[in-house]
Amino acid sequence: MTIVRVRRSVEREMERAGEARKEGNEGMARVCARRAAGAAVGHWMLTHPLARAGADAMSRLRAFSLAAAVPPDVRQAAERLCARVTGDFTAPFPVDPLADARSIAQFCLQEG
Repeated sequence: MTIVRVRRSVEREMERAGEARKEGNEGMARVCARRAAGAAVGHWMLTHPLARAGADAMSRLRAFSLAAAVPPDVRQAAERLCARVTGDFTAPFPVDPLADARSIAQFCLQEG
């Protein structure tokens, strides 16, 4: 998949995440943010293979969160997206899955 198509995919998922958040569906917003980040990581993996990374967004994010080539703040964003939340969608830390997904996508899809 070309970077243009990956960017479009990420943008579509982020739009869905924003819509879900506006509707009060934070769980779906988190799912869409994870998918957006997973797509971006998938593109990054073309030039940075990761051990233990599968085809799904969650396994990609878990492997990405352990990659030494990734800056600590971006790894932490991936860790937060992978973290389990309670039934009422609260996390053990302040979290904005959309911001985390944007941070990961920006890192993975940067030109050059």
